[in-house]
Amino acid sequence: MKTHRSIALTYLAAGLVCAAASGVLAQSEWPRKQPIRIVVPYPPGGTNDVAARAVGEALSKLVGQAVIIDNRPGAAGAIGMEVVAKAAPDGYTYAVMSDSVTLLNFTRKGMTWDFEKQFVPLAMISSQPLVVVVHAAQPYRTLQDLIAAAKAKPGAIPYATPGQASIQHLTAELLWQRAGVSLQHVPYKGGGQAVIDLVGAQVPVGVLGPAAVIPHAASGKLRVLAQTTAARSPSLPDAPTVAESGFTGFDVRVWIGLVAVIAVPDDIRARMREEIAKAVGMPAVRKRLVESGLDPAAISGDRFESMVKSGRAQWGALIPQLGINLE
Repeated sequence: MKTHRSIALTYLAAGLVCAAASGVLAQSEWPRKQPIRIVVPYPPGGTNDVAARAVGEALSKLVGQAVIIDNRPGAAGAIGMEVVAKAAPDGYTYAVMSDSVTLLNFTRKGMTWDFEKQFVPLAMISSQPLVVVVHAAQPYRTLQDLIAAAKAKPGAIPYATPGQASIQHLTAELLWQRAGVSLQHVPYKGGGQAVIDLVGAQVPVGVLGPAAVIPHAASGKLRVLAQTTAARSPSLPDAPTVAESGFTGFDVRVWIGLVAVIAVPDDIRARMREEIAKAVGMPAVRKRLVESGLDPAAISGDRFESMVKSGRAQWGALIPQLGINLE
C-alpha cells in the first residue's frame, strides 16, 4: 500500500515528465505558431532590404511558415533595432542589418539598447564592397577626378550615404582623410532613398552599398568610380578598387547578417543558423544576391560572432580619429 509520501512523489514525477514533454512540444512547434518577422532597420530598396527579401523568401519555403519583411527606418537603424529588442524572445522576430548598426552605441547618444549586451549575431548573408558613385552627368570619370575637384573646392561637393555614422559614412570619411580632402556629408534614412536622389541629380556623389546602385549603373544613369575592397568583386568586374585608384592598402568590406536577441532559446538559434545557411546556398538566392552586388557568404556561429566583435573594436577605435560627432 502506498504511503501519502510515495503518492505525492509519484504525482510530482508525473508533473515533471508532463512539463518536460510540454517544453519539447513547444520547441518542436516552432515555427508553426505564427509568421517569422525579419525587421530591416532601413527603408525598402537598399542593400539590407534586398538581402532580407532574397533570403526571407527562401526561408519561408524551408521552414513552411510565412516570413514577413518589416521595414522600420529611422535614426540610422536604431529605431528598427529597438523594435527587435522589445519583441518577445520566442524566435519569431529577427533583424537583417549591416556593420553600421553594431556601431550605433559608439556614435549616438541616448540609445535604448546595447548591441553587445542584448543581441547575438546568428548568420552572415553576404559581404560586399561599398562603391563611390556619381550621377552620369557629373564630369568625374575616375576617383582621382573627384578628389582633384574636392581639393579645388574644399567642403563644397555634397555626397550621400544611408545615414550619419553608417559604415558608408565612416568609410567615406576614412577615404577623404586619406586623400586630404573634405566633402559635404548628406545623410539619408537609408540607401534606397539616397539612390533615388542620386539618380534624380539632387546630389552628385554617393558612397553606398552596391545593390541599389548596380541597376542604375547598368542603365547609364550612374557611374561607379571605385569599389572599396582590396580585390574587385565578381559583381563589379569593371569598377576599379580604391587601392587601384592610388590609395594602396585601402580595404573595406561590409557584411549583412541575421541577428537575434540573446534570450532567444539556443535550439531555435541553431535551427535558424542552419536554415539561413541553406537559403544562402540555394542557386536562385545566390544569383539574386550576386546580381545585386552582394557576395553570398554563409558564415555563422562563433566565427561570425568573432568577426562582429573584431569589427566593432576596429571601427570603435577609428571613430574618434575620423571626427564623427555623437548625436
